[in-house]
Amino acid sequence: TLSTSPYGRYTPVAVEAKRLAVLQRIQVPGRASPLTEPLDPEFERTVTTALRQVANRDVPTVTADGLIADLGLDSVSVAELFVVLEETLDIVIDPDEIMQARTFRDLQDIVQRLQGGGAAQR
Repeated sequence: TLSTSPYGRYTPVAVEAKRLAVLQRIQVPGRASPLTEPLDPEFERTVTTALRQVANRDVPTVTADGLIADLGLDSVSVAELFVVLEETLDIVIDPDEIMQARTFRDLQDIVQRLQGGGAAQR
């Protein structure tokens, strides 16, 4: 139950708990949950380095729910990004999986599965 307080009808803690409960029920197509755990720091560094190499410019912070499409890269640059990641991580990413990856969390999940031996490796 929510309690009353000098802040109005609900305490800040109760309001935050309610907000989190609502966010857990929200599903936005193409985006990870707002409560998604952050990316693995090593994966984040690898992707950021690859992005800088391909884009030849500073890139935005890579987050779990960040959309790959929001990078502003053309299709050739996106393909280059995946080639750089394949070479850096010594994996082979199936083109169909590339098309399925919308967020960096999706990409990390694919890479982790491939590194765990779940698919063909180079």
